[in-house]
Amino acid sequence: MKNIITIFALISALAFSLARNGFAEEQGVFEARALIQSLSEVILSSEISGRIDKLPHREGDRFAKGDTLARFDCRVYQARLKIANAAFKAARMSRDSVRKRSTLGSVGTLDVGLAEAGFDKAAGEVAAAKFPVDRCHIRAPFGGRIIALAAHRYETVSSGDPLMQILDDQNLELKIVVPSLWLSWLGPETSFDILVDETGETLSGRLTRLGALVDAVGQSIPVFGQLDKPNQKLIAGMSGSVRFRPALAQTGKP
Repeated sequence: MKNIITIFALISALAFSLARNGFAEEQGVFEARALIQSLSEVILSSEISGRIDKLPHREGDRFAKGDTLARFDCRVYQARLKIANAAFKAARMSRDSVRKRSTLGSVGTLDVGLAEAGFDKAAGEVAAAKFPVDRCHIRAPFGGRIIALAAHRYETVSSGDPLMQILDDQNLELKIVVPSLWLSWLGPETSFDILVDETGETLSGRLTRLGALVDAVGQSIPVFGQLDKPNQKLIAGMSGSVRFRPALAQTGKP
């Protein structure tokens, strides 16, 4: 099941490589390929070991922020927390009793110290027992859709096992790989048009940031942009041809 992480990485690498189909410059129009991707795409993993009691969504389903994406059978963890709370209550009563007797001079400082240490230990055990209980529910960190499931209901998983891959399908950006020579005129706020392959629509947008590193071998750099207006037809993974029309373009040619 852990192989799903490698599979996701290979899929992402393949999608990115398909988006790099070369560049074109003609009559002041500079063209490059773009890949539409989500601003938030994550693999959710289990933080506890246990049996999955609820997995309400399937691949492609939409969910809202805060929705339950997975729930575990946590009766054992809840029982351990109940035991820890009872021990904490007893330790608190013992500490308070020793403190009271200390004011009367009937116990020494060692007894007080041991009572305080017992109380602190019980408090720590409550915190440790509460940790897995708090992770019995996995809630959506943002609204979006299920890309793929790596586990199923009633399946027992271990801590660290991947459960699902999700993305935010409402906040998308474009990743465009351009020749590094274009940096002489291209930068944040540079406007562009994109012809989306899958929908046939032409949409406008602007660059938001530049990549941090130039590929020395390919002499290219990734740049990122967003559309001027949201488009509900777009899905992460779509691609298209981006056209820049700088007023005073410098191609870097002698």
